[in-house]
Formats: sequence, structure tokens, C-alpha cells
Amino acid sequence: MWEKIQEEFKGVELPPSSAGFCSARLYRIEIHGPANRPGDTIKGAVLVPDVSGYPKDKIEIVAPVRLKDVFGVHDGDSLTLEFVH
Repeated sequence: MWEKIQEEFKGVELPPSSAGFCSARLYRIEIHGPANRPGDTIKGAVLVPDVSGYPKDKIEIVAPVRLKDVFGVHDGDSLTLEFVH
């Protein structure tokens, strides 16, 4: 599924800020809270570092707030990510 998303959504290239850092690609998302908090949505991005050997099944989520605090979630809880153009 993730490979299909990367084909459909080209993302935005993020060049390295300085030597020693890697480039990455950002994919715009809406982050939907858990079932007990319907309607809560935060805009964010999935960040995929351009690093040799980076796991294909791992993503980093970037958001303007700490998701655990806003949604009241803990490690292992589920959130829904909706990719947007």
C-alpha cells in the first residue's frame, strides 16, 4: 500500500539543511484522531528520509503539535492518516 501511495503522491523534496544531514521527501496528510475523538483532525506530513537501508515499512510523522498530548494516545494506539494532494 505504501509503495502505491508513493507512486500516486509524489511528495515534496526536502533538501539537507547542511552537510551531514540527509535529504527526505514529505507527503501531506491529515491525521485523524482515535475513534473516541471523532472529528479531531490535524494537518501534518509523513517524512521519509533518503537514507540507504531505511526500512520500507517505517515512516516518520511530522505535526505542529505533540500528537500524544492532543489525541490522548499512547505507544501502540492507532491513528488514521489520510494522504492529500
